[in-house]
Amino acid sequence: MNIKYILESKQGFIRESNQDHADTLATKDGFLAVICDGVGGNNGGETASKLAVNSIIESFKQSSEFEIEDRLTMAITYANRKIKEEALKTPFLKGMATTVVVLFYDGTTATWAYAGDSRLYLYQPGLLTQLTKDHSLLQEMLDRGLITPEETHNFPLKNIITKALGEKDQLEIDVGRLNLEFTDGSKFFLCTDGVSGLLSGDEIEWLLGMEDLSVIDAELTRLVEEKGATDNFTYIIISNK
Repeated sequence: MNIKYILESKQGFIRESNQDHADTLATKDGFLAVICDGVGGNNGGETASKLAVNSIIESFKQSSEFEIEDRLTMAITYANRKIKEEALKTPFLKGMATTVVVLFYDGTTATWAYAGDSRLYLYQPGLLTQLTKDHSLLQEMLDRGLITPEETHNFPLKNIITKALGEKDQLEIDVGRLNLEFTDGSKFFLCTDGVSGLLSGDEIEWLLGMEDLSVIDAELTRLVEEKGATDNFTYIIISNK
């Protein structure tokens, strides 16, 4: 399987530190990508996101006998437990939490799992599809018809998430699966809300329509920074060429 990717994690112009963390793992069976965003306002968001990414990859490496959906949910559950344990040992980390989005692609099937508002998109030439649905107060209000899509831009509580690793002992994890063979130009795009909160779907689609990953990388960073980079921003772009 031919996989090309770009991973970037950058500190925004306002944040005092980068609480995002991301990593990838190539295995004989496929490719794993993980992004976490430490929850703003909670103690130790930076610690939580790094611990989550490292724990997910550690667990995934040791669970090859299980089905992929189970491996992803087990890995996130393990990361949730590790964050809770670390917070109990270290008082100033009490309350630390993080979002997570994980993708595993084996060349014919994409499987993903997530909690929070970090996102996974699939780009196919001319079509951008958001594969995850935010666990956020904003999304809940949209689903209930309490606000319109046009009102989301000025919604004052758009950063409140309703699910994250480290907040509860038992975490319900959303999992998705899609049979898919990459065609030329297809891409997976994982990102934190430092990207999706600033760039529109049309802008993301335009960026992913470019062929060269390094060009997409440069243009994406330029756009986010032009819009003020009000949060840390992290993304992974995965392609087959």
